[in-house]
Amino acid sequence: MTAPTGGFYSASDADSNGGEGRFFLWTVEQIRSALLPKLAELAIDVFGVTATGNFEHANILHLPVALREFATRRDIATAELLTPLADIREALYTRRAQRMHPERDEKIVTAWNGMMIVALAEAAAILNEPRYQAAALRATVSLWDSRQTTGELRRVHLDGQSSVPALQEDYAWLADGFVHLYDITGATAWLERAELLTATMNRLFWDEKSGGYFMNVAVTEAGGVATMTRPKHGTDSAVPSGNAAALHVLAKLERRIGARIYRQTANALLATYSSSINRSPTAYSYMLRAAQLLADGGAGPFQYAARGAISVRAQIDEATLVVDLAIDPGWHINAHERKT
Repeated sequence: MTAPTGGFYSASDADSNGGEGRFFLWTVEQIRSALLPKLAELAIDVFGVTATGNFEHANILHLPVALREFATRRDIATAELLTPLADIREALYTRRAQRMHPERDEKIVTAWNGMMIVALAEAAAILNEPRYQAAALRATVSLWDSRQTTGELRRVHLDGQSSVPALQEDYAWLADGFVHLYDITGATAWLERAELLTATMNRLFWDEKSGGYFMNVAVTEAGGVATMTRPKHGTDSAVPSGNAAALHVLAKLERRIGARIYRQTANALLATYSSSINRSPTAYSYMLRAAQLLADGGAGPFQYAARGAISVRAQIDEATLVVDLAIDPGWHINAHERKT
């Protein structure tokens, strides 16, 4: 799903070769034809493959029990499973590559790529995996370079061409991705880009009368397309709402930069949806997470104080907790003086 430019394609077809999910499904016979007998029996057992299947008379490979429990049942060490399982996965992947692939929608959608950048940056930090950080950084290039001369984003990118004015969620998710990149790299350029996107989002989408962000631009702005209404989405659906994503960005910028405007806008945004949240809190789970972040600062390996003048980064190096403390010029730590 990765484009040559580094961005991520939007979707793949559910059907292939005349059946739903057929590209990904396996039967007992297909497993045995792709693997040596001993590996085939291990694959059938560990992935819960049955003759009746668990989807359309075939099998979505999964782990019915954790590998540790599976190893315990067989009275072997979990580490002893890793090599044969790696061989099984490689062999099945090679065999699957020979099948008819599902069609792929190669649109690159800005908001969805922002979500990917967030996920990759978080995974890079948690797992200490440089490949995820590199993938997140590559994904930003075409999205940032495709901006209009006025700084506005475009929503859809295909075959090197960008079209359609970006929606509010495009700004929110890409800005959030940039904040995450600042966290894992320490490069202030990412924070500056997040600020630019947030300022543009506020200018194009903020409802000055009632609060909250409209989903789309006005007809007279940024090449906006005429629509009957300008809706505002606050509730989560298949993905979190654009307003919830924006609240995350505002809370994070307030913690990292300390500019009063971010907390003021965040408080106004929360006030817009407060009554609805009280009536139906489960519909606003991502916004509630952002509210907690705004109130408490959140938890994790990246922490900020003194309006961003102090940053703390923590990681575990084998059995040692390593904490890096960075303080801006002009700031210092007050030493404790013992009174006698």
